[in-house]
Amino acid sequence: MSEQQPKKVHGIVAMLDALGVRDATTEEAFKFLSDFREIEKEALKDQLALLAVLPTSYGNLYDEETFRTYSFGDTVILVWEIQPTPTGDHLKALMVMGAVLSEMIIKGLSRGLRLRGAVSMGEMVRDDRSVLGPVITDLAAWYDAADFMGAVVTPTCGQHLSYIGANNGQPVRGGEGEDMFKWDWCFQSYDVPLKNNSTRKLWVANWPHLIKALNKNRNPLDWYFDQTRKLSIPVGTEKKYDNTEKFIVEMIKRGESQE
Repeated sequence: MSEQQPKKVHGIVAMLDALGVRDATTEEAFKFLSDFREIEKEALKDQLALLAVLPTSYGNLYDEETFRTYSFGDTVILVWEIQPTPTGDHLKALMVMGAVLSEMIIKGLSRGLRLRGAVSMGEMVRDDRSVLGPVITDLAAWYDAADFMGAVVTPTCGQHLSYIGANNGQPVRGGEGEDMFKWDWCFQSYDVPLKNNSTRKLWVANWPHLIKALNKNRNPLDWYFDQTRKLSIPVGTEKKYDNTEKFIVEMIKRGESQE
């Protein structure tokens, strides 16, 4: 079978790792990869099912050839090739990626995987086995920087979300009306706790919001505690859990204020 030649592409890329997997045994590593592939498949399937019923151009954004996965160690990279367009399709795709990441974080936690990572958008070079370039460099600096469970948007990519916010939530000026991938359902601006004991205001995937939709309108914090009390908390990682709880509480407050 011939290998694909490297090519330059533009796209949305997410980089995720699982807390506590780096020192896994062979059996644990096997379970991680198996669970992660299943979570990815389920999340993508669910979000694409929503795309199919939206009265917008979202449904034309995805095909199997444009979405690829790469992995090394405990880190997985999701690549969605999409070119910037005057109609803002690439910004709409960013909303969808936020929903995909949120569902992966939720379903991962239900399987005992504590996922953390980052998402960005930009240029890269890829073939069948490798992906590198400016967007990967951007992600590498941020995917493991946060001291909580969740996915941050890199500052470079966050400018796109700030632009959407400045345009009343529309991907582009004069865009279509509200739909199931509202920007503030997918992302929120938050003072993210970092591993260096500082905080940084970043856009983050609003995964607590999706908990209610996936779990029969259940309180996100109650659901979270149901998952984490099954897990061990290694010494030195307590702050990650405290920070995650604070994040969930804040997202709940914001959601209630919008109802």
